[in-house]
Amino acid sequence: MKKLTLKILVDNNPDPHGLCRDAWGLSMYVEFNNFKVLFDTGPDPKVLQYNAEKLGIDLSNIDYVVISHGHGDHTRGLEALSKIRCRASIYVPKHTSDYVKNWIKDLNLNLVEIEHTVSIAPNITIIGELAGPPYEQALSIKFRNNEAIILVGCSHPGIDRIVEKAIHELNIKPYLVVGGFHMWTEPESYIEKILNKLVSLNVEKIIPIHCSGSTIIEVWMYTDSS
Repeated sequence: MKKLTLKILVDNNPDPHGLCRDAWGLSMYVEFNNFKVLFDTGPDPKVLQYNAEKLGIDLSNIDYVVISHGHGDHTRGLEALSKIRCRASIYVPKHTSDYVKNWIKDLNLNLVEIEHTVSIAPNITIIGELAGPPYEQALSIKFRNNEAIILVGCSHPGIDRIVEKAIHELNIKPYLVVGGFHMWTEPESYIEKILNKLVSLNVEKIIPIHCSGSTIIEVWMYTDSS
């Protein structure tokens, strides 16, 4: 198995170790096969830069930046990359609003629009956009045989739909799904239904953060043990 590093750079849930600052939004860092990928950038460039320094991540060395969708709590950290003149391509869903795409261009960043599932490096694949609203894409890292980690931003199109698309188009086994599941306002019955669907899709582990809510943890523990 090749070494994979996954770090939560920005999240609205406070860091239990008190090392990083929290902010409503999401950013994750993945290092795999000598490639460094930033998935979303959080809502605040200062928080992104601060947390990156605390976690020993040099943002100037990022190879790829994947933006799940155009909401500000996932994109505003791009200003930090603009200030350090990051040369990495910024991959956004094709149907992201023109306002957001023009804003990214105004930051002098290299914008790349993605519609369909595409590999950007060996075993590192952007899962093409699904309609939400808004349109949203995700990221797959195939790290062991056919097993993969799936990174999601807010799962506006539905976390189950994203995982189904990944399985269908990439023929992977979803070992871990991490990110925002967008269930913080959903009733427990709905959460249980979706988690049972993930189990049926052979998802082994989840790390629900950002907009996932606290109920999902309790329901997953019950679902996973039943």
